[in-house]
Amino acid sequence: HGDFWQTWKEFEIKHGNEDTMREMLRIKRSVQATYNVQVNYMAAQMMATSMGDDTPTTQVS
Repeated sequence: HGDFWQTWKEFEIKHGNEDTMREMLRIKRSVQATYNVQVNYMAAQMMATSMGDDTPTTQVS
């Protein structure tokens, strides 16, 4: 995934401006936050399942 963000960054440096670069970074942070929440939720589900409980121990907000 690093190649995608690096390519986008290089494009913004060549063709964009400060606003478009800021927007790219905002989207990158948003995607990372979404992915981290999904990973944490899946980990909670796996732990709950391994303990014999089908419900996760944490909730996604």
